[in-house]
Amino acid sequence: MSQYITQVDKSDEQRQTKKRHLPDTPQNFGFNIFETRNILVIKFLFFLFLFSSQNGEGQTIYGVSGIIKTPSAYVVNNDDFVFGAAYFKDYHTNSDELIKQWTINLNAGIFSRFELGLRLAILPDITGDSPIFDVSFDRMISGKYVLFKEENVLPQIAFGMQDVVGTRLHNSTYLTASKTIQIEFYSLLLNLGYGSKLNDSVFGNAESHHFLGPFGGAEIGLKKRIYLMVEYDARDFNMGLKIVVKDWFNFNFSLFKMEYPSMGISLKFSI
Repeated sequence: MSQYITQVDKSDEQRQTKKRHLPDTPQNFGFNIFETRNILVIKFLFFLFLFSSQNGEGQTIYGVSGIIKTPSAYVVNNDDFVFGAAYFKDYHTNSDELIKQWTINLNAGIFSRFELGLRLAILPDITGDSPIFDVSFDRMISGKYVLFKEENVLPQIAFGMQDVVGTRLHNSTYLTASKTIQIEFYSLLLNLGYGSKLNDSVFGNAESHHFLGPFGGAEIGLKKRIYLMVEYDARDFNMGLKIVVKDWFNFNFSLFKMEYPSMGISLKFSI
């Protein structure tokens, strides 16, 4: 009997020893790494909330002010920043093939007439040169300058360059005019532009171009919360819906070529 009790005691001691030597899991640490990550996200969103301003303006998938793909003549206000993220399928070269892309972008207003756009695209279907990630990356730098500001009757007119350095797969030089009409709770934005290969003479021939020829679009808004968008990007027709969830937060859903779905968000804040 005493031998049996001794064996039970040893068995209990072994289980306690194993429990003390269990590998550390997120629950066994003094804190939960998932909870810590969520706290950091909440702090980041709270920071944006503190420094946010109204975000009724639209942002294109290329990281500049505009409708869906086409740029408008409007720019981000001075000292304002717009951060965006999106998923869509788009042309990546001169071919007709559409490539999946995940993008993040940052658009900054500089003084009262200029905005600078930075975008990073992740292309999961294209193998890159990185030894770590089995994807391809594409960088884009764009700029836009307001030549004439909008007045009572006259539209706003701006000159811009898109994807001027880097891979230059979405290159364009364009002139665009935009006019917004406000009638009580409704608004109508009309946009018309023309794109060319003009910056090729400065930066060399780009691999592919966007917005070659005339482009344009319209945006109908209701109470500055819901916007219906339609555009012609000099190649295809696109349509979409923008919802202003908060004054600093937009959600966008679009159909490229009236067929391929895309979605994105944008957050606007000031410093």
